[in-house]
Amino acid sequence: MSSKRQLTRSEVQQFFSTRTETYNSFISAFRYPQGIRALLQASDLLRSGLRVLDAGCGSGVVSFALIEAMTSRGLKYESIHAFDLTPAMLSRFQTSLNTCGINDVQLRQADVLALDQLPQSWMEYDLILSASMLEYLPKNELPLALAELRKRLSPNGSLLIVITKKSPEAKILIEWWWRSEGYAREELHQAFAAGGFRNVTFRRFPDKYFWLNGGSYAIEARPDLSR
Repeated sequence: MSSKRQLTRSEVQQFFSTRTETYNSFISAFRYPQGIRALLQASDLLRSGLRVLDAGCGSGVVSFALIEAMTSRGLKYESIHAFDLTPAMLSRFQTSLNTCGINDVQLRQADVLALDQLPQSWMEYDLILSASMLEYLPKNELPLALAELRKRLSPNGSLLIVITKKSPEAKILIEWWWRSEGYAREELHQAFAAGGFRNVTFRRFPDKYFWLNGGSYAIEARPDLSR
């Protein structure tokens, strides 16, 4: 049985505040940003005029991947909003945006379980993206977090998350090193159903980034309008 203890919210903040550079070096070594971009480029979720929320944005890996994927397909988004729990990550994200001359991405600090901290206008998203964030919640809170994100989607919107997989590779490289939870496929099906989602589909990273499939699930879902 693992001795890993689930981090509290404040511990997650401190953990990533002190390991911001280490984390970015880690994901760069595994070409995680490029894998996310390739996943999005291969997706049928992208179109012009999207309103997008990046939930648990960290230093901006997913938002930048989205912008690059949209640009490569000649598409333009309407808006990108992003939130994260850790100010140090948001600061790095803002610095990167400034360096790239991108001024139409809005950032806020917020907890996924307390999204009333966000502006009232941050609603009705066509696409919500979340990568490597939800596994830092206690497992019993995952359905609550998914339900909170569902409330922010438009009726025809989609959620795409990347979350740590319960696998030998992930246990060594992610769960133990980065103190996150790992999920089995059935656990995720149950959590999405409890969170008010339907049409849950497990996607794969493109073959060029096949190794990312060993440690992560990529999951697409739509809100259950009967809820």
